[in-house]
Amino acid sequence: CSDNLQKIKTVITAVKAAETFEAVQEAGIEEMQDSMQSLNDCRQQLEMVARWPKTIKQINTEIKKLESALKRDRTVVARLLKQGIDLTEEYTAFETAISQLKTVRDDADARMKAGDSEAAFSALEEGFFDSMQDVWERDRIIQTMSNLGRFNSDFKRGIADAQRTIKTLKRQKVDTSTLEDILAQSQAKGEEVKSLLKIKPVDEDAVMSAIQELEDLRQQFDGARQELSGGSQEDRPW
Repeated sequence: CSDNLQKIKTVITAVKAAETFEAVQEAGIEEMQDSMQSLNDCRQQLEMVARWPKTIKQINTEIKKLESALKRDRTVVARLLKQGIDLTEEYTAFETAISQLKTVRDDADARMKAGDSEAAFSALEEGFFDSMQDVWERDRIIQTMSNLGRFNSDFKRGIADAQRTIKTLKRQKVDTSTLEDILAQSQAKGEEVKSLLKIKPVDEDAVMSAIQELEDLRQQFDGARQELSGGSQEDRPW
């Protein structure tokens, strides 16, 4: 940049001193447009380099957030493992992804210090910022599974409640065949969910799809129960 700027200054000085058009041409006036364009490109590059410290600070902040999430996820994974849900692979992949981001950061910083600013910014663009969404996706999967950690206990409680409802209606001489069919489907779907939660790596989409189907069955059961009982299942004063 300095060399290019000095070249332009030299041309301008020579043009000012020229007394003939031939002298102006010899001074390099015809190259001025290209030189000015090169200087403008150089200025933009310098502005980017000047923002490097702020860029690194932002990157370090993002990495710190990821490390905090990783620490939180370590506790979640350990808890879920005791419940038969193994997210070790997801946690390891998250940890590895964070480590890779640090490597990209350090490599880019080394390139900048070596004077290759273009390669430094390209490395960050492709290897860091373009990868952030995928890296955070690892954390999202673990957090989603964390919310499903109570599935087994909630599922057992729901089945027990449904069985009590059917037993009560049977004592009232009500035909519960529809409810029993929905309950059987719910039990099968629940077992499917529990099986999906044990598969490594966890297929989050499959798990959530099965849970939605289970929720649909629960709503069908509630609707049929209300129809058979003539209203709400809540006890009446009489």
